Formats: sequence, structure tokens, C-alpha cells
Amino acid sequence: TRADAVLWAAPLLGWQLIERLAARRGRLTLSDLPAALPWRTWIACAVLLLPWAVYAAAAFGSPIPNSVTAKRYAYLIPDGAALIRMIQTYATPFFEFDTFGSLGAMIASAAYLLLSLLAISFTARRAPRMLPWLVYPWLYLIVFAVLNPLIFRWYMAPPLPALMMGIVVGAWALTGVFRRAALRWALVGAAGALWLFMSINGWTLHPDHGPDRPAPRMAFHALELEYQRMAEFLRDDLGVTETTRVASGDIGAVGYFSRAMIVDTVGLVTPELTRYYPVDPALVAADQNYAIPPALVYDTQPEFLVTMEGFVREGLAREARFLADYRLIREQPFPFYGTAMQLYQWQGASSTD
Repeated sequence: TRADAVLWAAPLLGWQLIERLAARRGRLTLSDLPAALPWRTWIACAVLLLPWAVYAAAAFGSPIPNSVTAKRYAYLIPDGAALIRMIQTYATPFFEFDTFGSLGAMIASAAYLLLSLLAISFTARRAPRMLPWLVYPWLYLIVFAVLNPLIFRWYMAPPLPALMMGIVVGAWALTGVFRRAALRWALVGAAGALWLFMSINGWTLHPDHGPDRPAPRMAFHALELEYQRMAEFLRDDLGVTETTRVASGDIGAVGYFSRAMIVDTVGLVTPELTRYYPVDPALVAADQNYAIPPALVYDTQPEFLVTMEGFVREGLAREARFLADYRLIREQPFPFYGTAMQLYQWQGASSTD
């Protein structure tokens, strides 16, 4: 699993430890400490994680993925960008923006923060074992805001269930000012109906790309479809195999559909390549946050390079050595990350060698 899973597991295990120690308050000596620890829970957790740890260490060299660390150094991110993205997501867990626009999202951000704080206060008195779960999304926000990595959409999935539960619990706690149980249920039910309506309203029956079936409007994966097209071209038209070295900054679809040997220019699965970062800011185009380091390509010498135009515009595409070594053989127009997805093929040794 990813290292940030600790942000979910550590509060749960820590709270259990505090609870066990608090139960023996005044009667706990140093010699009693081993018996007071929740060994059964900890061992059960270790047993669940051990198979993955062994497999990951054998297959990838480490049980801890390199993804977040590599992305943190590979991308040039403005200060505070992660915090802004987190706030935007936490303000719209039920697709509030699609129903009420920017004003609705702004109001929701303040309301949901207050409801979450109210939920934490409420559960501290009524159900303290829920505290680690309700605190988790805010711990997640703080850590990612401090580290300030590039926030991909899937980074936002883990904390949302706990955030939503906190909002619902906070709404229930808020209705405590009313004595009539029927009124409390009616108010919470109305809020639930509104959240359900907004969530459904955030979907479309016929997405403009991908499978023609209902999906959230924000489920944008046109880029991955373009990578799939490029990978299938590599496999079917150019005949790449598992021994063909293909470099790319977005490796998932390229590797899966081409079945080639991937040179990951970001360093997610090739941690030895992280030494080429941070990249010289002069190589990063004005409207981009990433550039492929030229030295990385020269040193690894892949047979093919799959890249977005914006990732090479100010760097590789301007270098005589690269243009002598590689030829642009395919372009797929795309409106993000430059003007197109590009495929370069190695032509042989550089004339400067």
C-alpha cells in the first residue's frame, strides 16, 4: 500500500493503545506494560500486511511505493497548491459545485468544517472510539498541505468516506437542540435527501468520452485513452515487445497496453532516476509543471519516448542532440499538457558522441 495509509492506520492503533493504557491508569508499572499492549490487534494487522510486504520487497525492492516521494520532487508546484486543491475537494464531497456553483461550494466549505468539528466534539463524549476515524481526513489534509505534492484526483478518494461521515454526524449533533425526535429525523433526512440529489446531479448518463454509461461528470480520463491509443500503436504497428525500452512520464496505460519495458521518467517505479530531479525550472514550459530532464533520456537511451508536447517544449525539443538522436514519428492532438501527445523513435548514436 502507499505510505500515506499510515495516516489512517496510525490514529486507530494509537487510540487503541491509549485506551488500553488509560484503563490501567494508576495501576500500570513498567513490568506490566507488555501485558497491557494490544498485541492481538497489532499482530493481526501485521499478518494482513506481511504477504504484501514480502511480495513488494521481492518484486519492487521495497514494500513502500516510491510514488508520492518521486512526484514531490519531479513536479514544480506553487506554494500552497496542495492546500487549495484539498479545500476545493473537501468543500464538494457531494458534487455541490455542479448544483449550486462557486457560491454553493464556498458556503459548503465553511459549513462542512463546522459540522466536522461538531462531529468530533460530539463523538468525543458519546462514541470516543470514532475519533480516530473522524480526525483522519483532517490529518490527511494537514500532511498533504505541508508536503505540497501534486494532487491527483485519486489522492482525494481515501479521506472522503470519513469526511462524509463526519458531516452527517455533525448534522445529527446539530439537531440536538430540538427535543422532538421526529423533527430531528426529519431534518437529517432532508439533509440526506439534498446530499443524495446533489450526488446524482453530479453524474451524466452519456459521458463525452470512454464507455457510454452513467459516470460522474468529473470522471475525466481522456488522457488515459490517448495513452492507450499510443500504446496500442506501439504494440500493433511498431511491434514493441517486453524487451523494448519505452520511456514515458505517465506509465500506467503505456506499460499496460504496450507490454514494453518501461523507463519511468518520473521515477515512480525506477527510483534510481529520481537523481535527475529537481529539474532546472528553465526547462519547464510556462503553462506546465513538469519537464523531462534531457540527461535522463541521454543516459537511459530508450528506443521510444512517449510524452506530452508541453513536457519537452523548452527542453528536449530544443536540443540538437535529442533532435539528432530521436525523430518525431507520431502526434495525437490533445488540448492539455501542451498541444499533443508525441511519440519519438531513437535513430541511433548522436553525432556529438
